[in-house]
Amino acid sequence: MVISVLLYIFAVLGLEVIQTDPMASTTFNTAVEVNFGDLTKTMVTLLAGLTLDSVSAIYRPIIEEKPILAIYFILFLLVVSIALMNLITALMVESSLQQAAEDSQFKHATELEKRHNQITMLAKVFRQMDADQSGSVSLDELLGASPQVWNQLQEILGQDDPQEIERIFGMLDYDGSGELTIEEFCDGLNQIISGVPLELNCLIKLCKEIRKISVELSRMQTKQPRTVLEIDATI
Repeated sequence: MVISVLLYIFAVLGLEVIQTDPMASTTFNTAVEVNFGDLTKTMVTLLAGLTLDSVSAIYRPIIEEKPILAIYFILFLLVVSIALMNLITALMVESSLQQAAEDSQFKHATELEKRHNQITMLAKVFRQMDADQSGSVSLDELLGASPQVWNQLQEILGQDDPQEIERIFGMLDYDGSGELTIEEFCDGLNQIISGVPLELNCLIKLCKEIRKISVELSRMQTKQPRTVLEIDATI
């Protein structure tokens, strides 16, 4: 679009400054008439100049006759060529940035898939460690896990500090029971690597627990027998 506009502007300008001259030679007038006779011819000529397609045969007889017209051709080559180079550079940079973004997204997706698979494998390991078949893992069991389990945890979380892993376990254990079901622990790990804040997850669980307790209290109140005062009042 930019190149087309520049070609049109220089074509209109060329029609004004490059015209046949009765006082000039036949070679000059022929070159002008053939290459700059109308708007269409002028734009085709400038397009050939943009691509440097035998352009010397076009401007040489004109400049030899009238050297002042060299300013027009020099301005055209400088302005349009610079615009073309900037356009090509912009396209290359945009393509490179887009490719880099796609590569980054692919790498991130691959890493997430790898970590999710590791969590699935980790859940299987925890179930094998669950000797009492309770379906849960305690902090003591986690701290006493094999080096293989710890290596997987560190790779999944990107943390090599045991205290940080203990902190994460404590945040997932929102009720302070000291235990987590294997599903809760693995779901928490999935949320961590997906970028979901653990605090938000804990608040949601607490709200659900509070609502559950409120419903239970309401049910208990409705099942309570009438008090003595209520009985007396009815008598």
